Amino acid sequence: MIIRTILLSSLMVLVLAVAPGCQTEDEKLFEKAQTLLEDRRYDDAMKKLTFMVNQYPESRLTPKAYFKLGEIEYFFFKKPELALDHFVHAAEMDRKGKIGLAAQKHIAEIYLNHIHNYELAILQYQRIIRDFKGLVDEDEFHFLVAKAYYGKRDFKQAIIEYQNMIDMFPKSKKKLEALYNIATCYFIDGQVETARNLYLDFLVQNPKSKHDYDARLSLAMVYEGLEQPEKALRVYEYLAEHYPEEKLAGGKVYMIKERLKDVQ
Repeated sequence: MIIRTILLSSLMVLVLAVAPGCQTEDEKLFEKAQTLLEDRRYDDAMKKLTFMVNQYPESRLTPKAYFKLGEIEYFFFKKPELALDHFVHAAEMDRKGKIGLAAQKHIAEIYLNHIHNYELAILQYQRIIRDFKGLVDEDEFHFLVAKAYYGKRDFKQAIIEYQNMIDMFPKSKKKLEALYNIATCYFIDGQVETARNLYLDFLVQNPKSKHDYDARLSLAMVYEGLEQPEKALRVYEYLAEHYPEEKLAGGKVYMIKERLKDVQ
């Protein structure tokens, strides 16, 4: 009888432990916010999440709540600057966890693509590489470091970073884009002959890549910069034939032909 009573008592404890009514207040708030999000009631979801993080700052769900607040501002309200503060809170509260990593990615992306604070973007991507080594595709973040240097117009350092990425990760999916970007860095930096050689090498070694149009267009522009209109014309004619939906090449063909007529 005593054993039966003990077993029944234990069963009651287990039932109560898993019953929905036993949720803590922070869990209830978070669950309600999730439901509001599913119903696309973003303002109401934000109010619930904001109340939750203020009332329960020590909750295990607080980092996730800050992350959700950031996502709402970033993706639904298109306010990256406001989202940034929420992502920073999430990253600080979950430094080495999944939420922290996801938040840091968004922080870096906002610095790079929206606020254009390239120095902070570089620091953020370097932090991800350091703190999450072995857990992320490092080549992707080395590529983004190079992209940030490109954004701040430090083309020499961008070239170094792109080349380092290629050397460290020769099979990276980003390799082709990095090679193309290196040539473009030289072109924008005024080293047109080096750029010409790199574009030519790229086109020979990577025929029909997704960067074919851009690389050929850049090569044609290089030839124009080198005062070689006949070579530029041949490239533009190729582009007009193979990429008829791109109108720029056709216009360039006409302009260069007119220029060459005047010279003759």
